[in-house]
Amino acid sequence: MVHRSVLDAIGMDTDYPSIANYCVLVRDLSSEAIHGEMPKLDSIQTKAYIERVVAEAVDAEYGAYMSLPDVRIDEIDKWFCSDGPARKEIINILERHKKKGWVISNPMNPSTKRLLIIRVKKIAEKEAVVNTTEYWYLKWWDLKEGSYAYPYRETNRQVYILRKESDTWKVFENLRPLPRSSVPHRWKRN
Repeated sequence: MVHRSVLDAIGMDTDYPSIANYCVLVRDLSSEAIHGEMPKLDSIQTKAYIERVVAEAVDAEYGAYMSLPDVRIDEIDKWFCSDGPARKEIINILERHKKKGWVISNPMNPSTKRLLIIRVKKIAEKEAVVNTTEYWYLKWWDLKEGSYAYPYRETNRQVYILRKESDTWKVFENLRPLPRSSVPHRWKRN
Protein backbone atom coordinates (compact mmCIF):
# COMPACT_ATOMS: atom_id res chain seq x y z
CA MET A 1 0.00 0.00 0.00
CA VAL A 2 1.42 3.36 -0.97
CA HIS A 3 0.31 6.96 -0.84
CA ARG A 4 -0.89 8.41 -4.13
CA SER A 5 1.88 11.05 -4.04
CA VAL A 6 4.61 8.42 -4.61
CA LEU A 7 2.96 6.68 -7.59
CA ASP A 8 4.82 8.79 -10.13
CA ALA A 9 8.15 8.13 -8.40
CA ILE A 10 7.72 4.34 -8.66
CA GLY A 11 6.58 4.43 -12.27
CA MET A 12 2.87 3.86 -11.74
CA ASP A 13 0.03 5.71 -13.44
CA THR A 14 -1.22 8.55 -11.24
CA ASP A 15 -4.81 7.59 -12.14
CA TYR A 16 -4.42 4.30 -10.22
CA PRO A 17 -7.56 3.64 -8.08
CA SER A 18 -7.26 4.84 -4.48
CA ILE A 19 -9.20 5.24 -1.28
CA ALA A 20 -8.29 8.15 1.00
CA ASN A 21 -5.30 8.77 -1.29
CA TYR A 22 -3.83 5.29 -0.64
CA CYS A 23 -3.41 2.70 -3.36
CA VAL A 24 -3.10 -1.05 -3.04
CA LEU A 25 -0.54 -2.25 -5.55
CA VAL A 26 -1.42 -5.66 -6.92
CA ARG A 27 0.84 -7.78 -9.10
CA ASP A 28 -0.81 -10.52 -11.15
CA LEU A 29 1.57 -13.47 -11.11
CA SER A 30 -0.70 -15.85 -13.02
CA SER A 31 0.54 -14.98 -16.51
CA GLU A 32 4.16 -15.00 -15.34
CA ALA A 33 3.68 -18.39 -13.72
CA ILE A 34 2.10 -19.83 -16.85
CA HIS A 35 5.05 -18.71 -18.97
CA GLY A 36 7.63 -20.11 -16.55
CA GLU A 37 8.86 -16.73 -15.26
CA MET A 38 7.85 -17.32 -11.65
CA PRO A 39 10.21 -15.56 -9.24
CA LYS A 40 11.78 -17.50 -6.35
CA LEU A 41 9.35 -17.73 -3.45
CA ASP A 42 9.86 -18.46 0.22
CA SER A 43 8.06 -21.43 1.80
CA ILE A 44 4.98 -19.44 2.88
CA GLN A 45 4.59 -17.91 -0.57
CA THR A 46 5.16 -21.29 -2.22
CA LYS A 47 2.46 -22.88 -0.05
CA ALA A 48 0.00 -20.10 -0.92
CA TYR A 49 0.90 -20.39 -4.59
CA ILE A 50 0.36 -24.18 -4.57
CA GLU A 51 -3.01 -23.70 -2.84
CA ARG A 52 -3.95 -21.23 -5.57
CA VAL A 53 -2.91 -23.68 -8.31
CA VAL A 54 -5.24 -26.32 -6.83
CA ALA A 55 -8.09 -23.80 -6.47
CA GLU A 56 -7.61 -22.68 -10.08
CA ALA A 57 -7.50 -26.33 -11.21
CA VAL A 58 -10.83 -27.00 -9.47
CA ASP A 59 -12.32 -23.92 -11.17
CA ALA A 60 -10.88 -25.00 -14.54
CA GLU A 61 -12.39 -28.49 -14.19
CA TYR A 62 -15.81 -27.08 -13.33
CA GLY A 63 -15.52 -24.56 -16.17
CA ALA A 64 -14.75 -27.36 -18.62
CA TYR A 65 -17.90 -29.21 -17.52
CA MET A 66 -19.91 -25.97 -17.88
CA SER A 67 -18.65 -25.56 -21.46
CA LEU A 68 -20.27 -28.81 -22.62
CA PRO A 69 -21.49 -29.68 -25.26
CA ASP A 70 -18.33 -27.90 -26.50
CA VAL A 71 -15.10 -29.40 -25.22
CA ARG A 72 -12.91 -26.50 -24.13
CA ILE A 73 -9.65 -27.44 -22.44
CA ASP A 74 -7.62 -24.22 -22.64
CA GLU A 75 -8.02 -23.55 -18.89
CA ILE A 76 -7.36 -27.22 -18.13
CA ASP A 77 -4.04 -26.96 -19.97
CA LYS A 78 -3.00 -23.97 -17.82
CA TRP A 79 -3.33 -25.84 -14.52
CA PHE A 80 -2.86 -29.55 -15.35
CA CYS A 81 0.24 -31.41 -16.59
CA SER A 82 -0.23 -32.28 -20.25
CA ASP A 83 0.78 -35.92 -19.71
CA GLY A 84 -0.85 -36.37 -16.30
CA PRO A 85 -3.65 -38.78 -15.39
CA ALA A 86 -5.75 -35.95 -13.90
CA ARG A 87 -5.97 -34.13 -17.25
CA LYS A 88 -6.67 -37.39 -19.10
CA GLU A 89 -9.48 -38.26 -16.69
CA ILE A 90 -11.17 -34.87 -17.12
CA ILE A 91 -10.93 -35.08 -20.92
CA ASN A 92 -12.35 -38.61 -20.79
CA ILE A 93 -15.32 -37.37 -18.75
CA LEU A 94 -15.84 -34.45 -21.15
CA GLU A 95 -15.80 -36.70 -24.22
CA ARG A 96 -18.05 -39.30 -22.59
CA HIS A 97 -20.63 -36.69 -21.53
CA LYS A 98 -20.48 -34.95 -24.91
CA LYS A 99 -21.25 -38.28 -26.60
CA LYS A 100 -24.20 -38.83 -24.22
CA GLY A 101 -25.45 -35.27 -24.75
CA TRP A 102 -25.19 -34.37 -21.07
CA VAL A 103 -24.66 -30.77 -19.92
CA ILE A 104 -24.83 -28.74 -16.72
CA SER A 105 -25.21 -25.41 -18.52
CA ASN A 106 -28.95 -25.63 -19.14
CA PRO A 107 -31.06 -22.76 -17.70
CA MET A 108 -31.77 -22.96 -13.96
CA ASN A 109 -29.33 -25.85 -13.45
CA PRO A 110 -28.33 -25.90 -9.76
CA SER A 111 -24.87 -27.39 -10.37
CA THR A 112 -22.08 -25.99 -8.23
CA LYS A 113 -18.78 -26.85 -6.57
CA ARG A 114 -17.05 -25.70 -3.41
CA LEU A 115 -13.49 -26.09 -2.24
CA LEU A 116 -14.14 -26.42 1.49
CA ILE A 117 -10.72 -27.28 2.95
CA ILE A 118 -7.26 -27.18 1.41
CA ARG A 119 -4.05 -28.32 3.13
CA VAL A 120 -0.60 -28.55 1.62
CA LYS A 121 0.89 -31.73 3.11
CA LYS A 122 4.28 -31.87 1.42
CA ILE A 123 6.42 -29.65 -0.77
CA ALA A 124 9.53 -31.16 -2.32
CA GLU A 125 11.74 -29.78 -5.05
CA LYS A 126 9.69 -31.19 -7.94
CA GLU A 127 6.51 -32.53 -6.30
CA ALA A 128 3.86 -31.35 -3.84
CA VAL A 129 0.94 -33.14 -2.16
CA VAL A 130 -2.27 -31.30 -1.30
CA ASN A 131 -5.33 -32.67 0.52
CA THR A 132 -8.72 -31.09 -0.06
CA THR A 133 -12.30 -31.53 0.98
CA GLU A 134 -14.62 -30.59 -1.87
CA TYR A 135 -18.35 -30.44 -2.45
CA TRP A 136 -19.51 -31.13 -6.00
CA TYR A 137 -23.12 -31.00 -7.14
CA LEU A 138 -23.39 -31.71 -10.86
CA LYS A 139 -26.94 -32.22 -12.08
CA TRP A 140 -26.42 -33.56 -15.58
CA TRP A 141 -29.13 -32.63 -18.08
CA ASP A 142 -29.71 -34.96 -21.03
CA LEU A 143 -30.20 -32.84 -24.16
CA LYS A 144 -31.68 -35.80 -26.07
CA GLU A 145 -34.24 -36.75 -23.41
CA GLY A 146 -34.95 -33.22 -22.19
CA SER A 147 -34.65 -34.24 -18.53
CA TYR A 148 -32.12 -34.65 -15.78
CA ALA A 149 -30.15 -37.83 -16.33
CA TYR A 150 -27.71 -38.09 -13.45
CA PRO A 151 -27.28 -36.22 -10.19
CA TYR A 152 -23.74 -36.26 -8.81
CA ARG A 153 -23.74 -34.83 -5.29
CA GLU A 154 -20.68 -35.65 -3.21
CA THR A 155 -18.56 -34.17 -0.48
CA ASN A 156 -15.28 -36.01 -0.61
CA ARG A 157 -11.63 -35.85 0.30
CA GLN A 158 -9.21 -35.64 -2.58
CA VAL A 159 -5.44 -35.78 -2.88
CA TYR A 160 -3.70 -33.69 -5.52
CA ILE A 161 -0.19 -34.53 -6.66
CA LEU A 162 1.44 -31.48 -8.24
CA ARG A 163 4.58 -31.51 -10.32
CA LYS A 164 6.88 -28.67 -11.19
CA GLU A 165 7.23 -28.15 -14.94
CA SER A 166 9.82 -25.51 -15.86
CA ASP A 167 9.33 -23.59 -12.59
CA THR A 168 5.53 -23.80 -12.81
CA TRP A 169 3.44 -25.99 -10.52
CA LYS A 170 0.66 -27.98 -12.21
CA VAL A 171 -1.69 -30.75 -11.11
CA PHE A 172 -0.36 -34.11 -12.24
CA GLU A 173 -2.74 -36.49 -10.51
CA ASN A 174 -6.01 -36.19 -8.60
CA LEU A 175 -6.81 -39.13 -6.35
CA ARG A 176 -10.47 -39.15 -5.45
CA PRO A 177 -12.78 -41.82 -4.12
CA LEU A 178 -15.47 -43.42 -6.21
CA PRO A 179 -18.91 -41.86 -5.72
CA ARG A 180 -20.79 -43.20 -2.75
CA SER A 181 -24.17 -44.57 -3.71
CA SER A 182 -25.92 -41.90 -1.66
CA VAL A 183 -28.77 -41.71 -4.14
CA PRO A 184 -30.91 -44.86 -4.19
CA HIS A 185 -30.74 -46.71 -7.51
CA ARG A 186 -28.27 -44.16 -8.87
CA TRP A 187 -27.37 -46.30 -11.87
CA LYS A 188 -30.91 -47.45 -12.61
CA ARG A 189 -32.78 -45.43 -15.23
CA ASN A 190 -36.54 -45.17 -15.19
